[in-house]
Amino acid sequence: MGPRTAGALLLVVATVPLAAQEEERLTVPTVTFSYTSDPGDTIGQGGSGTVTSANGPWRLKRNSGLGVDLIFNQLQNNQWNFCFEPPSGPGQLLASGSFPSAVRCISSGAATPGLDVGHGFSGCNTVTGDFQVNSLLYDYYGWPLRFTASFDQHCEGATPALHGTLNAALGTVGEAWISAENLVVVRTNRLFEFTRAGALRESFPVMLGTSTSPTGLHAFAEVVRDAVMGPDGRLYIFNGTGTGAGALDVVQLSVFDTRAGTWEHHPVPGWSIWESPSDSHAYGGVALHGDYVFATDMLRNGDDRGIVRFDTANGFSVARFSTSTTYIDLNVGWNGLLYALRLDKFTVDVFDPSTPNLDVVGGPIVLDDDANPGTAFT
Repeated sequence: MGPRTAGALLLVVATVPLAAQEEERLTVPTVTFSYTSDPGDTIGQGGSGTVTSANGPWRLKRNSGLGVDLIFNQLQNNQWNFCFEPPSGPGQLLASGSFPSAVRCISSGAATPGLDVGHGFSGCNTVTGDFQVNSLLYDYYGWPLRFTASFDQHCEGATPALHGTLNAALGTVGEAWISAENLVVVRTNRLFEFTRAGALRESFPVMLGTSTSPTGLHAFAEVVRDAVMGPDGRLYIFNGTGTGAGALDVVQLSVFDTRAGTWEHHPVPGWSIWESPSDSHAYGGVALHGDYVFATDMLRNGDDRGIVRFDTANGFSVARFSTSTTYIDLNVGWNGLLYALRLDKFTVDVFDPSTPNLDVVGGPIVLDDDANPGTAFT
């Protein structure tokens, strides 16, 4: 987290356990569901209606079949639950398109999409039907943000059907005119803007692009580690850990231009941090000084370590420094110097971030037994 200047935003980064991260992603602030039911349909009971967020809490999430689940008023007598899954053969996330010959989600297969809509505590043992996904947008990590769809569902092979349309939206996608008086919190791979009084004003997902979705998934441990806001409204995000084994699991410097609403991502091979159930959730730091963005790098499985510097004025070109030392956090102090904390959690090295070779200008500062930073981070 970099230094604050007059009128600059205060940025807070919170890393939480993975189970809590999933829970945080499920809340959907805006949903509209409309339906009509043929006489004899066991789910809609021949009725019709509209259910929105004003009627109760909704949840939206990606399911294990790479599809989308929606739940209204879970475990209540008036609950609704929805499952939409693509055929499992392609192994890709559900996307816009037509999905005929759907069966119940639990029975979907390599060439067969899944559909399952239940109401109250009633559901279908078998399903035949079809659905149309009109639009679907995911965040950087493959969690659904925008979902509009229509469906026709028949239970137990019967002729009567339930017909419905869904429109769900989570968070603000695009421009984010964040007030300089407010706080920005990075939590569960989302950005939250709070007033100084603690009221939530808006939430913003981390995106691959404003209107672009990923087709595959990152490992679940690939999460935001730190972020710093520049005076020009660009947010620089330490995105990922490098612990995953997939092709997408490369740590990136993700850049959100809050004023333009655009995203860009800059991967660095060999950039990584440790990830374990212990205190490594606090590892990973990013700081800003002028045109330079600095980030910590840890030695993992023989890759690189030290400090990574991005030159934002030169195409985000990358330079590495102190490659014999592992750092877990860093910051720019009020005096304009860069302070980097070593893996031992007691030793702080001091650099001049304005110099081309990141000159060492002080320290090392050794913290006391109580890990008191003294003047290191002033």
